[in-house]
Amino acid sequence: MTTVYPDSIGMDMVQLVLLYFLKYWLRREGESDLIMAVIFVTAILALPLWRWVAHRWSKRWAYVAGVAFWAVMQILLVTVTSTTSLPVILILSFLAGIGVAAAHVLPWAIIPDAIEWDEWKTGERHEGMFYSMATLVHKVALSLAVLMVPLVLEFTGYRPNIAEQAPAVLLGLRILMGPIPAVLLCLGILSAFRYPLTREQHAEIVRELEERRIQSGGSA
Repeated sequence: MTTVYPDSIGMDMVQLVLLYFLKYWLRREGESDLIMAVIFVTAILALPLWRWVAHRWSKRWAYVAGVAFWAVMQILLVTVTSTTSLPVILILSFLAGIGVAAAHVLPWAIIPDAIEWDEWKTGERHEGMFYSMATLVHKVALSLAVLMVPLVLEFTGYRPNIAEQAPAVLLGLRILMGPIPAVLLCLGILSAFRYPLTREQHAEIVRELEERRIQSGGSA
């Protein structure tokens, strides 16, 4: 019951390839700071939205909705070209930022629920183990993304600091920016569907844990 999702690789891949995508495909290197700011500032501002959605539905369904939304946005982003107007790109970046927020915050929000489930099953709390595992998974995901992106660029013939890249390079950048992250995000959604703990079950677990603590305190 750990929050191990393949979307971590997709998130890291997008972050690694975004500047290349803006520079060589969209030819918007001059506006790259603005575009990236829109994405990540929107992600920060959208955190309360996903907190509200998780409270109204459940953390699992909030994650599914947010990550699916982001996957769609990634596909839409690679359909734009250098002739696409900046306002359109900024709107898509804003929408992508909303999905980024869900993918960043909700897996971590699920971990405390898993810790309580584990305590309910074993009678012991293992916060350190769960958070260490999650951190390790994210580091492994980053390592895989760091390995994959340069390999694809080298395979397609990327030449550093050359304004006109080969068509194969441009295609590779679009694949790294859209289809591959979208597939990884969808794999994360499949992992979320396998997460067995519903909001009602978690509430019952919390209630039973509180009763155990009261009984333990009384017996002491």
